[in-house]
Amino acid sequence: MLDKLSKQLIKPIRLGVFLVMLIMVALVVTQIFCRFVINISVPWTEEMARLCFVWIIFLGSAIVECEGGQVSTTIFIQRMRNTPRFILLTVIHAVEILFNLCLFVGCIQSWNTVKMMTFSTVPIWNYQLLYIPLILAAPVMIFYLVVQNIEFYHTMFPKKGVAG
Repeated sequence: MLDKLSKQLIKPIRLGVFLVMLIMVALVVTQIFCRFVINISVPWTEEMARLCFVWIIFLGSAIVECEGGQVSTTIFIQRMRNTPRFILLTVIHAVEILFNLCLFVGCIQSWNTVKMMTFSTVPIWNYQLLYIPLILAAPVMIFYLVVQNIEFYHTMFPKKGVAG
């Protein structure tokens, strides 16, 4: 059940990262072409490429969390017995969840604060665009951390005596 939900939840995020990456590449190519071929400066492309980069980082973090691809050193954890290992990994996941929760709450609280701030080269867009990927990705990362902990629990402590 969780596996199917996990796969469905990450699909639109993967598509979003792919589309934002295409937009960012198009912006950078446009900037290079305009600057070095046409000899004109197009400053909005750089600022919008940075915005795309922010989106890729935070939405990409949700994908990394889904795949369990975060970099970690497990030499000490692998040497532990199951119960202490589970406790330590649960504490680590809890700290990660708390961090993502703080990011999410901070974005919600800052949402109205940045409403009046606009990008200097594209004044019709405000800084709230920087907060959208965090608002989307933080709950997804929390979900995947909980799923990873549940799966780890079932791996460490399989049910005994269940007739199939």
